[in-house]
Amino acid sequence: RIPWWLYASEVAEKFRDCGYTHPAKVMGPVIPPVLVQVFVSMILQLAFFVLSYRFSFCNTESEATDPWWLWCLFAPGLAFRNFVEVRALRHFIVPFAHRVISRGAAVFTLFNFEVPAFVWFAPLLACSNLALLDNRTDSITTARNLISMSCANSRVESLWIMTWEQSFWHRVGLPVPNLSAFLCMTFAFTFLQFLWPVMMTARKGCFDVSFELGQSGADENLFGDKLNHEDVLRELSNDMATIQAFSLRLLKLRVQRAKEEKCLRTGHLAGVLSLCRQVTARIMFEWIAENSLQMNLQITLLAFQCALSDKITMAKVSGAISVALSIFMSLFHLFSSYHFFALTALVSELQEDSIDPHLSERERAELGKLQGSIRRYVLFAHACRIGFVIALLYALCKVVAIFRCSDSLWNLTGCVHLTSVDA
Repeated sequence: RIPWWLYASEVAEKFRDCGYTHPAKVMGPVIPPVLVQVFVSMILQLAFFVLSYRFSFCNTESEATDPWWLWCLFAPGLAFRNFVEVRALRHFIVPFAHRVISRGAAVFTLFNFEVPAFVWFAPLLACSNLALLDNRTDSITTARNLISMSCANSRVESLWIMTWEQSFWHRVGLPVPNLSAFLCMTFAFTFLQFLWPVMMTARKGCFDVSFELGQSGADENLFGDKLNHEDVLRELSNDMATIQAFSLRLLKLRVQRAKEEKCLRTGHLAGVLSLCRQVTARIMFEWIAENSLQMNLQITLLAFQCALSDKITMAKVSGAISVALSIFMSLFHLFSSYHFFALTALVSELQEDSIDPHLSERERAELGKLQGSIRRYVLFAHACRIGFVIALLYALCKVVAIFRCSDSLWNLTGCVHLTSVDA
């Protein structure tokens, strides 16, 4: 049973009266607010950086501190984002529940166990909010570290140079990068996770697309790939855990049903290929460009603060919160990616008897091309996931080193010794 607060009554009525069984036909009304949410996230990402840079101040420990009220400003953005996600979910759940129940499966599951609606909803919405907070704290932490470098008697740049000179990168001949430029570059990378979905969902006939209930929004994007409202929602909601969980299960159910009924067609694989493009982009822009780089850089700068002073300051607490969020979201990304790789495994292991026997030779050839493309995307995604795991393990080692190394710093060559930092 789906609770009343988790589905839109107007969608349920249209579904019953008009038979809108395809999710794309009920997603139209929620696409504009989801797109607005993406742009709001980009604006707030920059706004928090500017506010932190403008109002952070140097304390007696020669490090910058954030104003407390800056953290209170998270609330309006979180509220709006939750409103948009819940509204999209209330539309999506009606056709999703129909497909799932028709196959005798549970609508709400965690770890493959059926759970009540709220037990499913609460942790996934919490993960969505933590993903947003992770981005916001990246903005604040980057700006605060830039201000710290300008504080009187700041030793951050000296420590950065000393750490780099004892690193693997120095041994292979890479020069010491400018820390301010490196901070700004890694912060700029965080915008890719917002810009890419917008670019990939921009449609050729954007002014002719209808977002009314009952319209699927079938069109092509600027790169010639076919998409509809369901594809657009999945792409734009890449940080909405509830939508992503349902979307992956729905695609998996479609492929499983097609294989069982021996009616697999190019449309099934085209949907999986679209998902592969989306997940691969997310791995590059969100996992690596945002999580990995920000996490490791922030841990290094937090270790600098710990090496210079044993006092617990607001700057250290703020930095530790940002690091903890990055590590948690990295683990969540790894766990949730299991469902994507399970889905692609179904496609990679296609048997001849699962393909629709009425397909023409041309359609069978197209099916083979789609399967080959999916395998290449999956291979690349596996390689990136291995790199991401290595970066995460490296980050965890650096966190342990804060408490184990005498100067709180560690790299691949061992503990870093800061013995010649000028006061």
